[in-house]
Amino acid sequence: MRAPLVSMCVRPRLKMLVSNEGHADLAPLTDLIEAGKLTPRIDAMYPLDEAPEAMRRLEAGTVRGKVCIGVSSGPC
Repeated sequence: MRAPLVSMCVRPRLKMLVSNEGHADLAPLTDLIEAGKLTPRIDAMYPLDEAPEAMRRLEAGTVRGKVCIGVSSGPC
């Protein structure tokens, strides 16, 4: 919502992006996940108190996959 206001003061111009995906668009992806043919690649899982380290790794570009930050004692 702030992008149009900020855009008046900076270059390049900022535009709002709204995702239009619906249930029908995501159904094939859901089928692949449920069939076990598609799984997310998780590089590492961090507890919330180690989030700064996770962010450092993301910024350094050493992550190969997703980084999961847990907010409870259970798995991400």
